[in-house]
Amino acid sequence: VAFMERACIVDRVCAPLAEALVGVGAGKGQAMLEQIERQQLFLTMLDQEGRWFAFHQLFRDVLRQRLEAHSASEVSALHRAASDWFASRNIWIEAVRHALAAGDSGGALRYVEQCAMQLVEVGDLFTLQSWERQLSEHLVSSPPRLRLALAWASLLVMAKEDTLRRISAIEADIEGLPEAERVDIGWECKAPRAAVIALTDDNETAARLAEAYLREVQ
Repeated sequence: VAFMERACIVDRVCAPLAEALVGVGAGKGQAMLEQIERQQLFLTMLDQEGRWFAFHQLFRDVLRQRLEAHSASEVSALHRAASDWFASRNIWIEAVRHALAAGDSGGALRYVEQCAMQLVEVGDLFTLQSWERQLSEHLVSSPPRLRLALAWASLLVMAKEDTLRRISAIEADIEGLPEAERVDIGWECKAPRAAVIALTDDNETAARLAEAYLREVQ
């Protein structure tokens, strides 16, 4: 029961992750998960290899309530451990989710930077905008590339003025960066700016800016 209560802190669990959360020795996590699954304790195998498992959501809720009732102070530490584990394997979205649940805004911000453009590219703007709301007070001084990803997200929801505002703020704030980085980010700002100009039907200006950007980045 103690194993399940701590393992249920995550949406899905594998043996190494369970071992990191519960503190059992290496190699014991897989045996525990397989035993729980065989005993039909609301644990489902998610892949054919038997690496990833998930508890039924209602059962997870019960386990979480039990854990919070008798070990509430552990919950934040478990989320932090889960966040560290996912981040160490570049599984950024889950790393962010657990960092936020642990109250680790600094860690969450670092991990969001790693996956922000990935979310933009796949169109998962809801997740990115949700994180932006939760981390709003920390984003003012956030890394330029993260803010650039947020500018792209604004563009994709057709918030043209907001996109231009974000880009202008980035361009103003990178003045103190080393020259190579400043020039690089400065050019990256021109792509979304060209897209916004194109949306205003000034195609000639947009094309000139986009062509200059492509020449530079190629």
